[in-house]
Amino acid sequence: MNLDAAPDRPRILADVSQKAVQPMVFYQLNDSLEVLGGVRYNRIRLGLRSTLQIADGLQRGEDWIDPIVGLRYTLPLGGGNSFDVLANAGGFGIASDLAVQVRPMFHFGIGRSATLDAGYQFFYMAYEQGSGTDRFAYDVWTTGPVIGLTFRF
Repeated sequence: MNLDAAPDRPRILADVSQKAVQPMVFYQLNDSLEVLGGVRYNRIRLGLRSTLQIADGLQRGEDWIDPIVGLRYTLPLGGGNSFDVLANAGGFGIASDLAVQVRPMFHFGIGRSATLDAGYQFFYMAYEQGSGTDRFAYDVWTTGPVIGLTFRF
């Protein structure tokens, strides 16, 4: 995700980027319900460009890893299609104070071992580290569409 701010006549331009990777392992409890565990790696970067010398070239960033646990409920729709809801929580004060993700998805079968996936994601994260001028705080809701391709083997 890139969140750049560039008004018409900027004195300061902010370049913000976020990357997240979350490998997860699932254990199937029954035909519809799975429990999951894993980790979420987060990387946030902020860079400033400015006509003001004091702000030009300033950069800040944080990297951290959260444990995550959760559930996935799947509803078969027939013909290799399905709907599921994945929900997980993480952080628990180990890195983030709290991180919560909810992602409803439709999966459209394309062949025996692949699906085209489309849904929406709701993601909240509260992370804070340091104090004073070294304080880094990230308390953000992120929502939006999700598309993907899943291969099963």
